Amino acid sequence: MQKKVQQRNQEFNRITAYTDRVFQVALQKALSEVAKKNNYILVLRRHPNVLVRADFLDITPSVLKALNKKMPSYNIPTDIEQAIKTQNKKAAANKPTGGTPKFGK
Repeated sequence: MQKKVQQRNQEFNRITAYTDRVFQVALQKALSEVAKKNNYILVLRRHPNVLVRADFLDITPSVLKALNKKMPSYNIPTDIEQAIKTQNKKAAANKPTGGTPKFGK
């Protein structure tokens, strides 16, 4: 029984890592799209250590709108191992040089 729980936890962790990575890739694309569209040369993440910030500089709504357009919903693949392999192949094909990011590891 305990082994089964461990296996399920490992599977859950792989699925979580995979879906987080898929989301991060989509978020980065949306952020890049908004930055390019508005000719931003620098985008900072909101951080507690930032001392001064103006709400009118917050591009979160624009990024969320772009993200929702690119990824209005997401279904978790039933075969996560195959999805990871497919994603790694896509990453390798899109990566110019310097290695391939590994998904699900």
